[in-house]
Amino acid sequence: MTVFEQFIQVHREMGPRWALTRSYYELCSRAGVHRVRFRPRPWSPPALKGLSNCDAQALHRSVKSRLPEVRWGRTTRDLYEDLRRNLLPADGDAELVRRADRIVAGTFPYFSHQWIQHGNTVKWEWNPESGIDWKGRYTHWSGTSAWSNRLGDIKYVWEIGRFSFLFPLARAYHLNGNEAYAECFWRLVESWARENPPNSTVHWKCGQEIAMRLVAWLFEFFAFF
Repeated sequence: MTVFEQFIQVHREMGPRWALTRSYYELCSRAGVHRVRFRPRPWSPPALKGLSNCDAQALHRSVKSRLPEVRWGRTTRDLYEDLRRNLLPADGDAELVRRADRIVAGTFPYFSHQWIQHGNTVKWEWNPESGIDWKGRYTHWSGTSAWSNRLGDIKYVWEIGRFSFLFPLARAYHLNGNEAYAECFWRLVESWARENPPNSTVHWKCGQEIAMRLVAWLFEFFAFF
């Protein structure tokens, strides 16, 4: 299918406005406009001046003061317990802990059913379907494509970056208080941040993927912090 035929198909399925907007987006990407507008940069240092040598309680109070208030009171926990008892099967708790332990060991669920081994070091830009690591094959997220005959489907790279695998860690932590789950969360977030500075890798290409990642991070943050 030619580019023109693809445009006609998208025009028919999505409408003229969406087709024109998408065409403009692709033009900006290929012309280097996005590369200039969204330049790669290092992470900005957190606003925690004067707290480098403080104790954990002082750090906790400082971070809490910068965040909106979220109540994880007894009522919330009782509601979760009711849902867990009513929705999970009899062996649901044991299965939840098994899933969390596999994640700590470096094996991650893809699309909720396919478990893939990464090991001690997560390969954040590795495509397990094609076996190719996207790392170093481009210099800016705008230079990537959703599908490449050489690199494979981008969804296999995005899946690990969504951090949807984190939710079982929080639920298992609620069950048994195993600190390994909290440590795993912080370790993986820090690893991702090191490997994916702002506006650099394919994990910054799609706003929806960024939003899903933030939802997972915030859920886990309030569960573990």
